Amino acid sequence: MISEAENVMSRAIEPNRHIAEMKMKYSDLNENNVILILEGSDDVKFFKKFINKDGVEIPSLREMNGKTNLIKVIEIIYNNVVEDPKIQKFRKNSQILGIVDCDFEKIEGEKEFNGQNYDHEHILTTDTHDIETMILHENSKTLERFLEKYADPEELNAYLLEVNKPDVRTYLCDLGYLVGLMRYFREKNIRENNIREKNYGRGKFKDYFSYTFYLEQYTNCDKKKLIEYCFAGFDDTDIQEILTHYEEGWKRDLIWHICHGHDLMAFLEIILERRSILSEDGRTEWNKPPRKLNQDIGKIAEETFRDQYGYSDFLKTDIFNSIIAWEKKNHKSVLEKPT
Repeated sequence: MISEAENVMSRAIEPNRHIAEMKMKYSDLNENNVILILEGSDDVKFFKKFINKDGVEIPSLREMNGKTNLIKVIEIIYNNVVEDPKIQKFRKNSQILGIVDCDFEKIEGEKEFNGQNYDHEHILTTDTHDIETMILHENSKTLERFLEKYADPEELNAYLLEVNKPDVRTYLCDLGYLVGLMRYFREKNIRENNIREKNYGRGKFKDYFSYTFYLEQYTNCDKKKLIEYCFAGFDDTDIQEILTHYEEGWKRDLIWHICHGHDLMAFLEIILERRSILSEDGRTEWNKPPRKLNQDIGKIAEETFRDQYGYSDFLKTDIFNSIIAWEKKNHKSVLEKPT
């Protein structure tokens, strides 16, 4: 069993390990090049298609295994007075750029994560809660293009009539709103009350059955019972607070910052697989790549829609404009420019 002290030490060592690896791997990096660091492997897959691949200005993508590590790496490189010449070179040439998920930033009104402030010129954030919500957002037409090409119109319309929703996106947001509130208040209470109990608000959204149960129960089930099922450990005060906010539509105008992208993708995957919505071509497309053994629910949806998200969608985002502004200020080339 790893002790709390060992966990703290591990978290302190991890950012320095990433920096040591970057110093070794990119010691001869051209001063015009950029190391684009991202939270995880899925983020790398998303941004890889948009980065500049021409000549000496090829940015090197790197995952940090989490937002906390990324913030700390940027802090060490740009804010700490370090005598290491390689770090000084990265800093002097502004060669490290980090991109993180927005998470609940807009809800909180500040750029802080696990006690770390990341209001930094070399850290940019996604438009919405995460990359998956950006893909499903109305500014992107990825969802419409997929459904238009691969869904059976009659089956799709029949399903939307059954759930009494005008479109798939609206339904996904409705489903994700309550889950997002539960996730938000769990994180908020843990942070503000220094709660250490492992089971407090422990989410059960980890498998196909859990998401399917929620989906089937959402419309008719008592929401109090649904909250009790989904997140164990909430007391009556917690549940009532979540219910009140849900019923009042608290911050619903920021629904794309409350909803968690993985939740929406999981719901979408179940809806498309369990109902006869997809055409034969759609089912073929949906099964590429084939599902891996014990693959997390939602991963096929994430991979499929990430592949179909194009530059025309990316151009409409704030993160695109933020990267362009960073490029101009630091005289770098991160993105492949559209022709």
